[in-house]
Amino acid sequence: MTARAELLQLLRAGLESGYCLDWRVDGISHGWPGTALLAWSLRLRQRWRQQLPARARIAVILPNSPAFLAHWLAAWQGNWVFCPLPELTAPEQNRRLRLLAPQLLVYWEDGAIRERWLNPGRPVVADPEDLASIYWSSATVGQGSAYGLSYAALLWQWQQHGPALALSRASLVRNTLPWSHVFAGVLELLPAVIAGAELVLAPLAELRQASMTHLCTVPRIAALLTPAQLGEIQGGIVGGAPVDAPLAAHLAGSRLRVGYGQTEAGPGVSLGAPGVFSEAGVGTLLPALEGVVDGTLRYRASGQSLGRWTGEAWEAVSDVGGWIDSGDCLIPLPTGDYRWQGRRDAAFKLADGRGIQPEGEELRLRARYPGLAQLLLGAPGERRLSALGAVTDGDWAQLRRHWHEPYPLFALPPEQWQAWQSGTGKVRRQALYAQWQQILAQATRL
Repeated sequence: MTARAELLQLLRAGLESGYCLDWRVDGISHGWPGTALLAWSLRLRQRWRQQLPARARIAVILPNSPAFLAHWLAAWQGNWVFCPLPELTAPEQNRRLRLLAPQLLVYWEDGAIRERWLNPGRPVVADPEDLASIYWSSATVGQGSAYGLSYAALLWQWQQHGPALALSRASLVRNTLPWSHVFAGVLELLPAVIAGAELVLAPLAELRQASMTHLCTVPRIAALLTPAQLGEIQGGIVGGAPVDAPLAAHLAGSRLRVGYGQTEAGPGVSLGAPGVFSEAGVGTLLPALEGVVDGTLRYRASGQSLGRWTGEAWEAVSDVGGWIDSGDCLIPLPTGDYRWQGRRDAAFKLADGRGIQPEGEELRLRARYPGLAQLLLGAPGERRLSALGAVTDGDWAQLRRHWHEPYPLFALPPEQWQAWQSGTGKVRRQALYAQWQQILAQATRL
């Protein structure tokens, strides 16, 4: 049996054995049983077969919803390549669509699902036969890149993370992240469907009142969980960004695990033990993964990306031995776990030539000054280091009294940071640095 056939068999069994999507809109809950979603996907597959050649790419710009799930299933059942895209600015969306060259674009507009047929007469891209999906990196530095994940890689990720997540038909999974991102798409949606669990889609504003048994989320959202909620949670992963010291203390003793990985890793590389959190800790490398830490982590596994799509060809992200250099600086701990120190490509130099590795210092500052919802040190080529933070009016007075750092702090209201954040909450450094002086001119200086 091929990896695709095995994965589709697992998904179908989960859909037919009790999976339910609880989609809550405007305070009203809409229950979508797995059988209804499967039927919708089969209708789509039947209709698309008349126009879509085998192995064609389907780009999807849809919010998390029953429609997203049905279109994802239809693409895989029809042996097409599923290419989810997040909501983007028009120029970036157009760039990614030009690079992908899909035959079909499915998107949400004016309260309805739209289909647009693209690239008529253009030959289908010669993708690897096992290619299942194309996901995009978060692009904290540089533009987002497209990475291909095979059915075999996705099956491997399920096999590695499924036992740790311990999902079942009795599980209640709370969604907080976009499925267009590899973390939620691979480590939340895929396992929840296979397990036949109930998956809840509801506004994030309702999170603190929500019940759940499982959660895959990022630190900024995990920080919102109450002690009572942490006591109820039976499994899940906190990843996508480093955990600071206060959050590590908050999550300690829960059944959540810290996780780490990248889009090109497919996305998992490491997991921590339940309830074991430390500042910037990333857990231990997955048992079936080979890893070497020599400044940065190099890894090799069956779950990693097939390569990076350049717009013309698939470019290898690994060396001739199959090893990927993650670019993440890790240090081993006596416990066998690893601690994250920052990304090699996030480092920069000031005008005087002084090298700055900002991420470790940013983590320390967020722990020391809890009133900073977001924080970034910058910027390349500047004469001196400055800190830019997201600060509410209520926290500003306290920060003025307690800020004792060798560089000034500039503050913006938290809502102004949304333009610089990815779907998982990471700050897009290069985009923000490109307008650094203009932003500081509008910010309040401490």
